Amino acid sequence: MHTPKRPKIVDGDKTIKNFAVYDRPFWRENGHAESLMLSDPGMAVFDTSTPGGPGHLCVLIAGPEARGLDGLTAEARRALILGAIAAQLGSDVLIPRGWHEKSWHQDRYVGGGYTALPVIGHDEGYFPASAAPVGNIHWAGSETASEHAGYIEGAIESGERVAREIAEILSATSGDDATSSPTSS
Repeated sequence: MHTPKRPKIVDGDKTIKNFAVYDRPFWRENGHAESLMLSDPGMAVFDTSTPGGPGHLCVLIAGPEARGLDGLTAEARRALILGAIAAQLGSDVLIPRGWHEKSWHQDRYVGGGYTALPVIGHDEGYFPASAAPVGNIHWAGSETASEHAGYIEGAIESGERVAREIAEILSATSGDDATSSPTSS
C-alpha cells in the first residue's frame, strides 16, 4: 500500500488574515512587489492590488504565530503586524486608509483556518499537492489545484479535473462516451 509522505506544514487551524488598504501601491516605486515572508511574527505578505486601483497588502499569519496574537488588542495586533512590514517597505505602511482583520480560528462558525502554509525553510507542503491517483483513488481538493490552490476556485478546478479523469476511465472500460451529457443527441 502506498503511504504518501506527510509534508511539514504550519498548523492550519489557526489563521489570521488582514488587508491593509492604501491610496496607491507605493511599495512598488521602490522595487518591492509580489510577496514577502517575514519571521517576527511569522507571516506571508502579498501585494493584491488591482491594476490602477488602490494599494492592497494581504497578510496571512498561521499556526502558533496566529494563536500568539490572540491576547493582543486589535490595535496592538495591527501595530505589530504593520511595524514588521514597515521594516521592509517603509514607514508609509504604518498609515493605511483601511484595515480589515479576520481571525478564522476565533469564528465560531468556521472553527479554524481555510488552508495550511508550509514551514519556512522546508521544501515540503507547497501547493499544488500531488493529485496523482493511487489505484482507484483520485484526489480532489483545493490544495491539488494547479491554480488558486487553497481557495474555492481551486476546489472547483480540482473537482472538475477528477470528474474528467473518472469519466475517461469509465469511457475506456465501457466503450461508451461517458463524457457526453444524457440530454445530448
